[in-house]
Amino acid sequence: MEEQLRQIWADVLFLEPDEIETDDNLFELGGDSIKAIRIIGRAADHGLYFDIATLYANPTIGSLAAVVDGPEASSSRQKIGICKGISASDDLLQRVRLRIEDLGIPQSQAVRAAKLREDQVEFVEMTAKGAIGASSAFIYEVHGIDVVGKLQQAIEALTAKNPVLRTTFVDLDGTYYQVLLAEARPKLLVQSGRVQQFTQEASMRVLAAGDATAHYALVDDGGTSFLVFSIFHGFFDGFSRALVEQDLVAALESPDSFAQQAERPWYGDFARRLDAELDDASARAFWRQYLEGAHVATIHRGPPGAPRRFDQSLYETVAADVLKGGQIHLASAITAAWALALMRRSGATDIAFTILTLGRLYPYEGIDRLPGLLVKDRPFRLRVQDRAATVESVLRAVQQDLVSAGEFEHSTPFRDRDRRPLLQSYVNIKLGASAMEPTRVDGLTLAPRRDLERWESESQYAIYLEMKPLAGANRFEMRYHSALIGDAQAAALLRDFVELLRRLGSCGGSIAVATLLESVGSQQPMDLRQ
Repeated sequence: MEEQLRQIWADVLFLEPDEIETDDNLFELGGDSIKAIRIIGRAADHGLYFDIATLYANPTIGSLAAVVDGPEASSSRQKIGICKGISASDDLLQRVRLRIEDLGIPQSQAVRAAKLREDQVEFVEMTAKGAIGASSAFIYEVHGIDVVGKLQQAIEALTAKNPVLRTTFVDLDGTYYQVLLAEARPKLLVQSGRVQQFTQEASMRVLAAGDATAHYALVDDGGTSFLVFSIFHGFFDGFSRALVEQDLVAALESPDSFAQQAERPWYGDFARRLDAELDDASARAFWRQYLEGAHVATIHRGPPGAPRRFDQSLYETVAADVLKGGQIHLASAITAAWALALMRRSGATDIAFTILTLGRLYPYEGIDRLPGLLVKDRPFRLRVQDRAATVESVLRAVQQDLVSAGEFEHSTPFRDRDRRPLLQSYVNIKLGASAMEPTRVDGLTLAPRRDLERWESESQYAIYLEMKPLAGANRFEMRYHSALIGDAQAAALLRDFVELLRRLGSCGGSIAVATLLESVGSQQPMDLRQ
């Protein structure tokens, strides 16, 4: 079994099997949450079944092999197909077909339909208003010969194999549904102008029922060509981007081979399974109990005000290897560092904030190959009642929390009656969302330009903290509402967070939390407790 696991790790981590020792830690080898999900998917294909909590608790080949059962002993853990046994009613499909015919789309084009999930509906409401962030837009610098012809052919192939790129939405009697179309004819728009301005406009595109939700453009910005791929956020997330990038390269590299590949799963089938099998009420009850008693006023007192764009931003950069020789996932260390920074600021020892998770911890076969809106906002709570507790114990508690509540992430009730967030800061750790490096294929060079991308939206959170991996470094951007936290306080909070992250990466695990907090001194603690 060790050799099977070693080969799977090597394939996912782009290493040779003999480069991976039995006691090498996954995260030290370049693993992250997305690569972990891919390892789990590849292992399932070989009859080896385990979840992400098991992998995080046993992040070496030797320890994982010792706890993973084979197919005979693990039949209860075998994954269920995303769409197995789940289908739309004939009545619903017929109603949807009549509706799209009203929108100018032939009835025969609608092949499947599913009700939109609650978080998808929020993006429908955003795009109707032309709100920024309703669509996601991704930028790639392109060089080569016959760029337009090759990209046009590739996006047609992509569309044929990715149902998400052929999905639209319709409204029926006040309810929204996602509709998979049999075919679509994407067109590569060619124009000149500032690529960042074009991208911002694409993120605010107004979409109506029946509209195409995926768009492609080749933008000439001062003599440099950029491919801009934009898509309705209600159908797509960062993990989906990585999947589509894989297919784009494959379609350019070998069109004939790519044409023989099977279609990816459709997110609507997954949404139907969630509706049929998961209990949203139980999940909401879980999160209410999870948050009960937590200190939420970590940034300011009083209500947050109306949703609006952040008016200030601060930036910090840390080395990619900030965790030196650690056994902990970088996301766990970032989450812990932000929690400790908030504790120092607020004077509380039991705090909570919102984090974005991948939302791919469901036991469904093919979840690692599914494009769609699976990312989820969820609360995170850290309690350190005993300040003599060691840093190692806190980090392991954080990591366990992040992987133990996946079954409840489909519904998280942390807004008040006026739909305002109960928590005051939001952390988005973009680890592994796009692993694509500059790639030369079929006479074209494609280079992701994540440095030119900036996802924005209106928010009532006081602070939005985003981590974006760049070459050899991790770049943090902290956006904030200056009416809720002053500029000097915001700068001090970010400095404390970065210093805590660095110290978590270098200090011994046996150091006490109190000692760690006392070693950081950018700001005096502010008692925000009621």
